[in-house]
Amino acid sequence: MIRYIVNSLFAYQLVANVLQLRNTSTINKDHVLRIVVELLKLTGICACCLRVTCMVYSKERIETIKRFITYDTSDSGDSTFDEQQRQNFKKHARAIVQTVFGLIITDTILLTIPCSATRNLIGFPTQLSFVGQRASSVLHFLLVTGFPLATFSKFTCSMANNVVLLLGMRVKLNIVAHRYRQIFKQECLDQEQRFDHMNEELRKALIQQTECWRHLSILKDIVGRTFIPVHYYSLYCIGSLLYVSRDMGVNATSGVLVASVCFLLLEYYVTCRLIDSLRDVTDSIGYTIFELCARIPYTRKSHQKFVHMKRALIITWINTSNVSFANCFQLFNISTSAFVGMLNITYSVFTFLINVGW
Repeated sequence: MIRYIVNSLFAYQLVANVLQLRNTSTINKDHVLRIVVELLKLTGICACCLRVTCMVYSKERIETIKRFITYDTSDSGDSTFDEQQRQNFKKHARAIVQTVFGLIITDTILLTIPCSATRNLIGFPTQLSFVGQRASSVLHFLLVTGFPLATFSKFTCSMANNVVLLLGMRVKLNIVAHRYRQIFKQECLDQEQRFDHMNEELRKALIQQTECWRHLSILKDIVGRTFIPVHYYSLYCIGSLLYVSRDMGVNATSGVLVASVCFLLLEYYVTCRLIDSLRDVTDSIGYTIFELCARIPYTRKSHQKFVHMKRALIITWINTSNVSFANCFQLFNISTSAFVGMLNITYSVFTFLINVGW
């Protein structure tokens, strides 16, 4: 029932914004601020549609990653470390969900505060005024208060999903990295026992790493697809929101706009930072494997096993060092450097709108 209500509100928002944009383009075509506001609302709804479409398209693969993160019982051999990693993941995932709900509730409360800026920002299209004054007031109230519930919930769903999946994958990679480090701490009675034990531990670690690599490849494709609307909408939206809030002054509505800017920046940065953290973990795995290559115990009796193990480790090290991370259809790599580039472009958009609207 809730899903149907939210989808109905979203469809109503879309129709109302299209009608408002049409009115603005004919009546206020020289008013830069009004045109920017209406384009922001319409492109925001389009971005929501793209995000939801990407989520629906990747639904089966998302479920595969969720099952791997939730039900996979891989361990590093150190139960205390594994439990700590899992508890940190649960804590961060819970904080992400609470932040999203808090944002929706806060924006809903702020938009319900009577304010002329809110009426100007989310106006009621004149084409729907035929329903009567009372019905128009009710529809306008639903248009204003339903905006966070209908639009923000769809806007934030892919962000929350991606962040939680990336956090979960980082936990799995941390466990694999710790398992490799645990091999250094194993001490056996003699050289032959040490070699056999190391061989068995490496076999288990390689099995876990292969499974992580398979799911990491799926996750990179999911994040790359869903990040496209995040990137291009942020380029236009952040600078435009700052321009609109600058002209509105200090009120509840401008607070919503500033909060939206902070959310977009945080979403972009957290996603990029998590991708970089995955890269850091895989680099540490590569360094550990390289060190293991130099520390394999050698005896003349186990020469053949020594050669096979070293060859396997070198191949694993090369594959680990050359792993590719998420990118948006080969257009650019998702990293903190992409975040810095986005900031430069949004600042250019902001200054351009100021010059045009001056």
